[in-house]
Amino acid sequence: MRIFTILITFFFTGTIFSQVSYISYFTQSYPTIFTAEIQKVERRITFEPKTITIATEVDGGKEIEVLKIVGHDMESEAFTFFCESRNGKKITISIPRQEKVEIIDYYYRSPDTSDEIQLRFHVEKQ
Repeated sequence: MRIFTILITFFFTGTIFSQVSYISYFTQSYPTIFTAEIQKVERRITFEPKTITIATEVDGGKEIEVLKIVGHDMESEAFTFFCESRNGKKITISIPRQEKVEIIDYYYRSPDTSDEIQLRFHVEKQ
């Protein structure tokens, strides 16, 4: 419950905190509802008042994705950000209700099949 209060304060005021960052070393992917795969991938997820930036370590450097926050929703089970990438791709970032943020979910539609794909970042606060 405490993390939701912090997120709401951060999101609506923006002036109290300049940013909140998490680091993820493991990503769990759900290409279908019945299978999951865990990969060792280093990512930094940074929440700012109007954007979410995800920097992923790749061979030879970093891949940086800047998501513009276009809406949000605070459900009883999660705090959800509706985002759009620079190329117009719709992405949803969801932080399930948890005592300490350890999971951040990333949802998008496959450009090939239009199936929803979920990535679960296992995170720790930076």
